[in-house]
Amino acid sequence: DGWTGYTKKQLEWYRNCSEELKTENNGVPVTSMMCCHIPLQEVVSMEILHGVCNENMGRTSKALNVGTFEAIKEQGDVKILVFGHSHKINVIGELDGILMGYAGKISSGSYHDEFSRGGRIVKFNENEPDKVVTYWSGVLPTSKDQPAVVI
Repeated sequence: DGWTGYTKKQLEWYRNCSEELKTENNGVPVTSMMCCHIPLQEVVSMEILHGVCNENMGRTSKALNVGTFEAIKEQGDVKILVFGHSHKINVIGELDGILMGYAGKISSGSYHDEFSRGGRIVKFNENEPDKVVTYWSGVLPTSKDQPAVVI
């Protein structure tokens, strides 16, 4: 009934790394991106901004929720989460000021879904560390590009 998400040990590792980076940055969170294979449960609650969804977005880490999304909000560093696993989804959305998007499918192997084949581009600018830009670029003539999302 779902896949395993973060363990408590992994969540503690994230918090420790986040705090260490804050300390090195004079107490200011370091703008970050988090990549996860299995989507967090919170994707089903996000406001979808755009994208293609040809699979069940409910295929998340239902079996174990140790509070990863809440920890990310508390730490204030992760501006975008990018998920794999569901290769027929390239949706991008927002929840509580954090972007969540699917990586989609770049390769031409299994999952012959031409509409979501492409890649998610994420741009950070060290001169504007709180600003993150992401967009989807399709690789086939039938793939649909997506406009940029800026937070």
